Parts: sequence; structure tokens; C-alpha cells
Amino acid sequence: MIPNSNMRDRDVINYSAEDTRSRLSLELLVTYEGDLDAARAIMERAARETQEVVEGGPDIRIGSARYPSAPVSYIKEYADHGVLLDLRYWVKDPYYVPRVRSKINERIWSELDDADVDIAYPHQHLVFDETSGTARVEVEESQRQPRPEEFDPPG
Repeated sequence: MIPNSNMRDRDVINYSAEDTRSRLSLELLVTYEGDLDAARAIMERAARETQEVVEGGPDIRIGSARYPSAPVSYIKEYADHGVLLDLRYWVKDPYYVPRVRSKINERIWSELDDADVDIAYPHQHLVFDETSGTARVEVEESQRQPRPEEFDPPG
């Protein structure tokens, strides 16, 4: 953390100012039964084959940190309904992020159809049988709204 007083009193050098590349991420929740290696490969390939994405090369350095330039997918978490994968990738220009993300998502979607990978989502199984119980509802007469057929027709 740099105190505001230092920012005002000193020159600040931004070493990444000339570099327009930006790192983005995309999450995908896949089922526990699916092929995780296939899912990760599909995600990485989808990003690599998108024109606006940096495909590889030397690591990208920002200050003293180094990041792989090629798209890479990690297991982020074991969630309630599946395994959450996180794809990290670099785009050459930060100007069309939604369009690039959409292109990658479209490629992933089309490849998942042919692979042993399913997108995870919550399932609910509702059972209504003799063990479900019964709800009794009562309405006091003063609270009851009359039905249309209870009105006398004009005559």
C-alpha cells in the first residue's frame, strides 16, 4: 500500500502503461462425474483459438510478478453442485472484452457437446406423497372475499 502523500510528492512510474494486454478470467462449473482434464483442455483451446487472445510465448511480467502468457485453466473450488474451473487468459487489447469473452464461451459450448463434460447446475427433487403431510387453511368469515357467483344478478 502506498500512502496518498507519497503519490502526491513523488513521481510514479507505471511500468505497464505501454502494454495494452489485460488478463481476464472465465469460470465454468462442471459436474463431478465429467472428465476434468477434457473440460480444462476445452477451455484452454477455446481461448487459444480466439484471435484476440495471447496464445503463448514468454511469460508476461508486471513488476516482479510473472504470469504464463498462454491460457491456463485451474480448479478453483469443489462446489456444492460441481467443480468450479477458472480459465485465465490474456487479451491483446482491452477494448472488446465482452465480445472476446462471448467468443470463448461459444467455442466452449460447442465443444462441450461432443465431450464427456456436463455443465453443473442445482437439481431439486420434490416428492409429494402420503408422507408429505397436509396443510389446513381457514379463513374467518369477516376476511372472506365474496365470489362473483354469490352476487345477485341485476334484475
